[in-house]
Order: sequence, then structure tokens, then C-alpha cells
Amino acid sequence: KIPFFIRLRSLVGKGFPPPEEFPALIAKNLAVRMPDGWVHEYLRRGQALVLIDGVDELPIQDRGDFFAALKAIVQTFPQAIYIITSQPSGLKSTKGSVWEEWEEWVDTQKFKNLTLEPMTAANVEAFVTRWHGALSQARSGNPFLSNLLLNLKQTPEQTAEKLNRQLQQRPELMRLASTPLFCAMICALHLERLENLPSDR
Repeated sequence: KIPFFIRLRSLVGKGFPPPEEFPALIAKNLAVRMPDGWVHEYLRRGQALVLIDGVDELPIQDRGDFFAALKAIVQTFPQAIYIITSQPSGLKSTKGSVWEEWEEWVDTQKFKNLTLEPMTAANVEAFVTRWHGALSQARSGNPFLSNLLLNLKQTPEQTAEKLNRQLQQRPELMRLASTPLFCAMICALHLERLENLPSDR
């Protein structure tokens, strides 16, 4: 499937874009080269993956317009795949209660509601181990990564063990690491700073 990424925070005050503008949201320099009707055709055939991020980042007064535009595009192109992300606060009504219209529509359209739960300590340990394990494969053909690993004077697996020990000893970092994105950032920072992590959050 062809992915179209729509970051809602970049559209505040502009409205939801029509399909022909989807490519310009991620590749302005290539968008003008798209044939007429290209996006519509992929949406119609179900070969499009529409990734809509950050309902919670829209001002509450703009969420109704976004919802109307979303309903229209899903109705017009029901074969496409839609993934919509939001913190729970983004899916509340203007009064702060459950956004019933949203909930009913999601249910009738057979969307699946999923919640990303924090990783457990065991998940974090496995993540750190696998992240460092992937370094061994990625270092070939990557001079920057190879030099970084040479500076460590140890294997990525040993570095992972040291980071896992640090995380067990520092609860504030372990809490941050419970999110996959932050966990990856901590791994990268630990590697880049030769195992020296900041003293606080």
C-alpha cells in the first residue's frame, strides 16, 4: 500500500486537505510530478494507507470540521486503510465528556480501537537488547555507526547490558523508557554519549 501521512498539527487553521494534496504534505518536491488522479486511484482501489496523526493536537473547535472531512473521505473511498492516532484527550467532546458521535461512527464503520500501553520493565529490557542487536547488522556499510561502535571498545550486546542495569537503577529513566519512542532515544543517547546519560529527566 502507498502511505499518505497527514500530520494534523501542521493543518491547524487550514482545514483537512483534499486527496490530491496528500503527496505535498510529505514530499513537496515530488508532488507536482504526480499524474492527475493518481492519489484518487490508489484510494479507490484500496491500495492506500492513510495515516492521520494527532487528533488531540487540533483545537477543540476544529475537531468537528476534521470529523466531517474524515467521514466524507472514508465514505468516498471505503477500500482504503485508515489509521488515526490520538491521545485519549483528543477524542472528547467540546464539554470534555465522551465524544458520542465519534464513538458511534467508529463503531458503525468497524474501526478497531487500540490503546498503546506502557512497556513493562521486561519489555524495556527486551527492547534495549534487540535495539543493540540490530546495531551489529546495521553497522556494515555505515561509517558513522561503525566509528561510534569502535569508540565504545565493547560489543553492542555489552552496551545493552550496561544500559539495562542503568535503567533498573534509575526509576525516572525507566518510566521514560516505557514508551517505545523514548526507549529508542535513550538507547541512541546512551550510545552517542559513550554511556553517559543525563542526571535527570
